[in-house]
Amino acid sequence: MTEIIYTSKAKDDLARIHWKTRQRIINSLSCVYGQDPTTKGFKNLSGTDLLKMKVEDHIIIGKIEASELNIITVQRYKQIRFPEPTN
Repeated sequence: MTEIIYTSKAKDDLARIHWKTRQRIINSLSCVYGQDPTTKGFKNLSGTDLLKMKVEDHIIIGKIEASELNIITVQRYKQIRFPEPTN
C-alpha cells in the first residue's frame, strides 16, 4: 500500500498554485494512493531514482521510500528551448 507524504516544500508549492489546478493535482495524486505509482501516471526521471508526473502545466517530483511516495516538489512545467544553430 502506497501512502503519500508531502514535504514542507511541496506543501508550500501547492499553496501557491491556483485552487482549481491544485484540486486537479490532488485528485491525480489520490488515484495513486494504495497502488503502484509507476503504473498510475508516474514515470522515472532519467538517471535518478526520482519519479515525475505531469498534471496540466505542472510537474510533480517524488521519490518512493519503502511503501511511501514522498512528494518533493510541485513546479510549473517550462519547455526548454534550445537556440537554433547559426551557420
